[in-house]
Order: sequence, then C-alpha cells, then structure tokens
Amino acid sequence: MCCFPVSSAIQHEVLDRLPIQVDHDYGDTPSYVELSRYVENAIVYIAGFVVRNIVKNITCEQCIAALTGNRGTTENNLLLDTKDRGGLVNPSSDTVRICAEADKCFRRISTDKPPNGCGFSHLLVTTTVKNIIMQTEPLFPNLTEHQFDTEPNDNHVTLLVQRIAKEYIKIRLYHWGKQHTSSITGPKVRKELSKLILFKNQ
Repeated sequence: MCCFPVSSAIQHEVLDRLPIQVDHDYGDTPSYVELSRYVENAIVYIAGFVVRNIVKNITCEQCIAALTGNRGTTENNLLLDTKDRGGLVNPSSDTVRICAEADKCFRRISTDKPPNGCGFSHLLVTTTVKNIIMQTEPLFPNLTEHQFDTEPNDNHVTLLVQRIAKEYIKIRLYHWGKQHTSSITGPKVRKELSKLILFKNQ
C-alpha cells in the first residue's frame, strides 16, 4: 500500500511562526490560536491521563516527580476537581504547558478530515517540541541538574517533552478519527435504542 507524505500545506499550517516578510505579507496570515477556559480545563484533565500512561514506561523517579504536581486552586482545575473521586492524576504545570502547545498545533490544521499521509503524527510531535523548546520560560526547573547527569543523546527533559507531546497527539488523533467516522456512518442507534433493537431482532 502506497503512503504519501504529509503535504507541505499542512506542514506550513502547524508552525507557530511570524508572517513572511515580503511586500505583500498581508496574504500570509499565521493562524493564531487562543485556548478558551473550557479547553484549558479539558487539557488539564487529559494531561493527567497522559501522565498516567507515561509513568508506566519510565523508571526515573525524578522524572516521574516532575510530571506530577500539587493541585492548584486556579480556574483551569475545575473540571479535574469535579471529576476526581480520588484516583485522578494531578499533572504538573509544565506537563500542562506541553499539552497546551500540542493542542494549539493540532488546532492550526484547517482540514476537515484527518490526513492519510505518512508522518502526520510525527510532524505534530516535532513541531510541538520545537515550539516549546524555543520558549524563554524554563521547562522542568527541578530537572536542571538532573539532565546534566545523563548523556546528550539521552537528555531526560527532551525525552519527557517528546513523550508528553506524542501521548497527547495520539489521544487527539483518536478522537478526531472517531468524530470523522461518526460523521460518515451517522449516529449509532443500537446505543440509543438498544431495547427496541433487541426486541425487533435487529
């Protein structure tokens, strides 16, 4: 089966960039994404699930501690507080920051359906890592000394950023694919009318 690479148009969309500096730069307008309070609450909630999945595959205690944090009292934690019955994970602020950047990259895409080319997930992860590393605010300050104890090609901070972005993008792509499939197949009547369907032997 032939697999086409992600188009350059999509690669151009996901980048967090300034307009091209030409005489007619009004023709190139980067898509600025601002997350609403509702979306920010959802990102915090999903970030806890991301942390839960990541800690299953890492053994470094310092990195695990950096992924989690004390629950704040900000308005972004309202959904997490509402849904929590004692078993939800509290993500650290840096983990939420990475997930928010991944969500912004995802929302810059203007296509109506998931692209079927190779490397789409890798493109989103790479762009997220690039955007988050380029920011001036330090990332995982508790791991500043710890990252110097590791090899350059095994930097724990960089690996954490990549894992968080990859896990979050995987969740978003699954949801997008499920929504697109639902728009094609229509609503599932068995779930809504299960008793009636069973009665009619459908």
